[in-house]
Amino acid sequence: MTEDNMVDSVPRRVRKTDLKSQVEEELVRFIKHMDLAVNRKLPREEELARMLGVSRITLRSVLDDLSAKGMIFRKHGKGTFVNSSFFEMKASFNPVMHFADMIRNSGYEPRVEMIDHQIVKADRDVAGRLEIEEGSDALVCDKIFYADKQICAVTRDYIPLSYLNGVDMAELDRYVNSVFYFMYKASGKKLEWDKVELNAVYSRDDALLDRLLKAAGIGPKAFLLLKGVNFDEEGTPAVYTWEYVDTEILKYSQIRKRILHYEDV
Repeated sequence: MTEDNMVDSVPRRVRKTDLKSQVEEELVRFIKHMDLAVNRKLPREEELARMLGVSRITLRSVLDDLSAKGMIFRKHGKGTFVNSSFFEMKASFNPVMHFADMIRNSGYEPRVEMIDHQIVKADRDVAGRLEIEEGSDALVCDKIFYADKQICAVTRDYIPLSYLNGVDMAELDRYVNSVFYFMYKASGKKLEWDKVELNAVYSRDDALLDRLLKAAGIGPKAFLLLKGVNFDEEGTPAVYTWEYVDTEILKYSQIRKRILHYEDV
């Protein structure tokens, strides 16, 4: 084992600023350097707390968070173990990845094409999701994501024009990878979380998908449709997004913690 690997195999003591975040970051780093094929069990809580230089209360809070995410699980009387399946997932619903990263993680070379962006009048659905007046101006952006040379996703983003503060729309073509960066430059606000509905759609029944697939010589097929409202750091709905995903290419997975009341059985 090299000296660098020996250093990485032991958790480092953490700084006191933003303690809980640092503990989680350091513990995840430690987990990623474990040989999970040999051992998936974490050290005992008192030993981990000593190694990290924090209280067991702080450590337990972090372990609770990692357990809720599905990264670890506890066996009563036996200890805490790493869920190796967590690190085998290529694309997860939470935390959400950018499509280019998701495509790369799935083993493909990503390419993004902005196919259209224009100003439209917000219909009732768009206005309701973005909490603006029906008929207000909104920017709509349509993009295609390719995995190697295959169409794997199509996105449509609706953004209230008032949110963009008169920014030069000609700059939008330079932000094909993520319109969120364009919005940050325009408003100075970061998008931090979203609320998503899951749907299924057949391409022949959706005008945008049908047109794009026909132009590419692809026959009708089913897509996963994620309709999401993205909120900024102030809780303002800033983008209403439709994401069509070909799950034959991009396979989503999610580890979920079940909340069941066995004591009532």
